Amino acid sequence: MAIELGYDPSDPYSIVDFDTAGGIEDKLPIIELARIDVHNLNLEKPKVLCNKYFDEINIHGLLGLDFLTQYNLKFDFDERYMETCERKIGIITP
Repeated sequence: MAIELGYDPSDPYSIVDFDTAGGIEDKLPIIELARIDVHNLNLEKPKVLCNKYFDEINIHGLLGLDFLTQYNLKFDFDERYMETCERKIGIITP
């Protein structure tokens, strides 16, 4: 996917050790994208892991905490959608 978008994983921002419970061990590149847009949500200059193993299980990417913590999101896994909610400024307590 990174190559299709014009990025070069062979010239990474950094390289990390990648280990899974299934026994996969490898060193994978992290690259910096210009931006990620998901509908009306965006994140500037995110660092992303180029995981070649996603091709084997038909995953095109995962949203990480650097993206998820920027927005108040609601996930409905049964209906397979994500929506934004208004961010609450504070909690009112008695």
